[in-house]
Amino acid sequence: MNKTMFFLGSLAYVALPIMYAKSIGLFAAVMFFSIILTIQKSNNLDTWLFKLYIWSFAFFGVSIGGLKLSDVVLIVSCMLLIMRKGKLVVNSKMLLIIPFFLYLFLQMGYFYLIRDSYLSNMLLELSRYTLALLTGLFFYQLRVNRGSLIKWLDKFCGLVSLQALVMYLVQTKATIANVDSGRLLAVSVFSDITESRISAFFSDPNKMMAFFLLVLVIRILIEFKDKRAFTWHWQYWLYLLGALISLSRTSVIVVAMFLLFYAFYEKVFKKEHLLGTSVMLLLLVVFAAVGLLFKTTFVSAINDVFDGVLALFGRDRTLTIDSNVTSDSRVLVWRSALSYIEQRPIFGNGLASELHLLPIPTHNSVVQLLLDTGIVGLVLYTIGLFNGVIKRVPGWVVVSLVVIPMFFLDLANFRLIFVMWSLAMKNDRFEKGGI
Repeated sequence: MNKTMFFLGSLAYVALPIMYAKSIGLFAAVMFFSIILTIQKSNNLDTWLFKLYIWSFAFFGVSIGGLKLSDVVLIVSCMLLIMRKGKLVVNSKMLLIIPFFLYLFLQMGYFYLIRDSYLSNMLLELSRYTLALLTGLFFYQLRVNRGSLIKWLDKFCGLVSLQALVMYLVQTKATIANVDSGRLLAVSVFSDITESRISAFFSDPNKMMAFFLLVLVIRILIEFKDKRAFTWHWQYWLYLLGALISLSRTSVIVVAMFLLFYAFYEKVFKKEHLLGTSVMLLLLVVFAAVGLLFKTTFVSAINDVFDGVLALFGRDRTLTIDSNVTSDSRVLVWRSALSYIEQRPIFGNGLASELHLLPIPTHNSVVQLLLDTGIVGLVLYTIGLFNGVIKRVPGWVVVSLVVIPMFFLDLANFRLIFVMWSLAMKNDRFEKGGI
């Protein structure tokens, strides 16, 4: 019976794009039926809530009553946990993130005193950071079975990829538009007919890419108690291919670097990671020197690679407007952002400052943090968020799957970043067979 229900739930999940093309009501009904995927073999509430949140996050473009579905699930789940446990617990290492949030509130107070006209935008961005922190606190409470959760993550991410491919096929046959059903249910999908992109119900292909990359980090955190125990599993391909089908140039860079670093650190230098890092830094210096000496040829070669990737992915629109690294829209907005960062380098321009300073978002977490919070905010954020992670996950994994994407996407308050942070803090809460 369980296998039959799981099969039906899987089929319903993969077929959701077809249902969405037919009727928003049918889509809503089948979407919630697909929750079967999250409750199969979940023998306790914590495991069920963990799965339910990841399930809801794969509907990043779905909102209920103005709130993202994942945030609705988070708030309800926190209420259930507090009712059951009476409180949310933290450990001392998690307190390292508190100075960053105190700084955000102090900065907000300053802009309030000078009557900044963009305060409402700042408050909205602060609420996003607050929900991200709440997400981390929520996941720290959960005690789940390690083995069963890993198996579910593998299966679920495979289904998300299949659903994304079905969405792409549906979009080639029918018009898929955003829907707002009387403010109760809203669905935002990527529907730019000028671009060949795949994104399922994430509203943006880059968000789908980030989902797969960060869930892979989450899987690694769940599986290994010690970063020295890292070993390759074939299931990692499910996550890497899921990121690649977003047809993002960043995904190509990330997957290539992940595989390169794996071969470099785990095969060539094996457990001599310090020596491997020294050699890697030397190679980077040589690479940079060659790039500076032969700048024109170097830039031309990079452009040719990007042109080839875009042509392979069928991204004709981007190929015509954003294929040159020196005139790419992201590079241009970074240059513009740097001019404002130079004006207020220490304390920044306030949260969501790109809305009134820049023509488009920065698409870069480091640039965004510097623009919004200055050097102080960037340092506090980095220390608070990554201190525990680099102690639990090999550095090359963090660099390839987290840091590199953050240089091409604004992920500073992306909820899964804080899930990763909270799981890294759980090293003192392991149980036999569970976390």
